[in-house]
Amino acid sequence: MSTAETIGHRLRRLRREQGLSQHDLAGPGVSGSYVSLIEAGKRQPTAKAVSWLAQRLGTTSAFLLSGQGLSDDRLELGHAELELANGDPAAAAIRFAALGSSSDASISARAGWGLAESREAAGDLEGAIEAYEVLREASLGEPKLHPFVRACLALSRCYRECGDLGRATDLGEQGLEAVSRYGLQDSDLEVNLLCTVAFAYQERGDLVRTTQLLVRVRRQAEALGTPRARGAAYWNASVLASELGETGDAVDLAYRALALFGEGDDTRNIARLRNAYAALLIRHAPDRAAEALELLEQARSVLLTAGSQVDIAYCETELSRALTLVERPDQAQERAVSALDRLGDDARLESARARQALAYALRADGRTADATREYLTAARALDRLGARRQSAAAWAEVAEHLRECGDEQGSWDATVRLMQAVAVGVAFPAPRVPARSRRTAS
Repeated sequence: MSTAETIGHRLRRLRREQGLSQHDLAGPGVSGSYVSLIEAGKRQPTAKAVSWLAQRLGTTSAFLLSGQGLSDDRLELGHAELELANGDPAAAAIRFAALGSSSDASISARAGWGLAESREAAGDLEGAIEAYEVLREASLGEPKLHPFVRACLALSRCYRECGDLGRATDLGEQGLEAVSRYGLQDSDLEVNLLCTVAFAYQERGDLVRTTQLLVRVRRQAEALGTPRARGAAYWNASVLASELGETGDAVDLAYRALALFGEGDDTRNIARLRNAYAALLIRHAPDRAAEALELLEQARSVLLTAGSQVDIAYCETELSRALTLVERPDQAQERAVSALDRLGDDARLESARARQALAYALRADGRTADATREYLTAARALDRLGARRQSAAAWAEVAEHLRECGDEQGSWDATVRLMQAVAVGVAFPAPRVPARSRRTAS
């Protein structure tokens, strides 16, 4: 342990390793701003505050004050959390799994969270879901259910990416109910949960519930007043504006969110927001594709060490589209294939998007048969996942592609699938008209 490390350094490091905000550490006599002052070295905490912070972080007062006094298991836990933070989730998962049987309950509990987060960061969403479900069940007896809400947030995020949008929204709503029932309002945790559930409803095409949740996000952002919370509100409002076709507002809101996140030091979320902003530019301002490409390259360089495999794959998918727009289809295909390799063989929302990007690049390269195959694979996968909005958009792209290829029947079939995806059909069966009543149109 470096002798130059202060209590502020240790407090910040432990908080970040556990994915907590300064506001999340608040308690009796300890506010989020007080935590910020301690971390900045501008305030020496009282003994009571140190005791509270150590309890919240699963460590000891002695360690916060001096950096000493940790057991072997706790040192091993620190190594595991450092490996996860430094972008080596596979190595971290091995350490966390071994610590699950620690005799120290606080260590085994943190190891459980670390194992779930390591699996998610490595792209093993099914394994992450299994671990998060165990944590959710174990947290039901918690007095304030903070761990329960945290587990619901993680599970909603993972189920959404796997395409189980029903489970994603159900668990998200359970978490929101717990937030209201047990007094966890006005926290970054609530804002993160609201945003995650809103994304799941958006994927389902339920813009009414999405709008309701985003109204709450904005209200909470104003109450909290933190750049991170306001940034999250702008980010999600941007996504909704994009869905409603308000392209100018979408790009403007995303830019404001990026500026607010840029005031902090959350490198992973800043990189993810660069992805989102660049994706909006690609779709709504294709003449700014070069700008989007630069943003995406910056984001990818950060995510290669700080992001999950899904984060990197999302970035590479958007990179593929940007490269196609700047007429570099060969490189675009490489990025799309790289994204698919990271995601594996499981049917997921991001896998389908990567295939659409690959088809887009193949189409630009004149490889129409290969493009058709990838387009159809992506659209059918989205059908199976139940992502109706995404499925409809994919079938629209298939229909346009096949029409350009001169396949009128294939284009019509794709249009029918599009209408089925959005549940548009004939409201009533055709009436049976007796032969004697039929008249020729004049």
